[in-house]
Amino acid sequence: MANHGELPKVLTYPGAGARHARAQSNDRISLRGLFSLTTLVMSLAVLTVSLAAGAWLVQDLLHEGLGTNLTNDLGILLARGLVIGLAFGVGWVISLGCIRVFNNLILPIFIRIYAWTSLIGVAWLYLRIIGRLFLQAYDFPHYWAYLIVMASGLGVVIGFHLLLEDHDLRPMSIPLLMINVIQLIAIVFRYVFTDTFRPAYLKGDLLFFFTMTTISLFMLAHLGILAPIRTQLNCFFDRDWNIIRPEG
Repeated sequence: MANHGELPKVLTYPGAGARHARAQSNDRISLRGLFSLTTLVMSLAVLTVSLAAGAWLVQDLLHEGLGTNLTNDLGILLARGLVIGLAFGVGWVISLGCIRVFNNLILPIFIRIYAWTSLIGVAWLYLRIIGRLFLQAYDFPHYWAYLIVMASGLGVVIGFHLLLEDHDLRPMSIPLLMINVIQLIAIVFRYVFTDTFRPAYLKGDLLFFFTMTTISLFMLAHLGILAPIRTQLNCFFDRDWNIIRPEG
């Protein structure tokens, strides 16, 4: 006689629980992989476009594409710079999420390539600007534009540095220090061995030299000035981004 107080029995099959757990794990892995791949493509696309646009802007500036009187074209320069900075900032944030949240292992390889490519671009720009400073073939709006562009280029290199764990800036300081010496030699040659220089330009030469030398020495010393920024980024992503981090 059936006992109406008993619950109906549920038939189970051997390994059913394990298969269910594996299915859930596969779903989580697929979700993580989807987010990782999506952010990888997005970050590479935006960073590539922003770097290409920055190179185009520098070419315009060096080849007087913005006009010989930069004062009249400051609006154009600022608008282009803001747009490029916005694009790089968005790409940087997406890259940070791709690496720190979704643990993408491919993007850091591209970031290292972009960092060294940016450094090569900065070194090339530095040499071109030294030539302009030596010839004294510039006005002071162009001079400040050169200084801002150099600072922006170094900011890009440092930005890539912050994306990478245990990345060392010291090897990147060596090309800049070599160019610092080249600039010092150019300054000495210009103001000692030629008679056609204009003394008013000396302070601009020295400002540029000491600014670039100071940045290069800080990179070489590796004093850990950027370590607190990296620590704050790590804490932020570990504490506040778990809500969108897929498990598994």
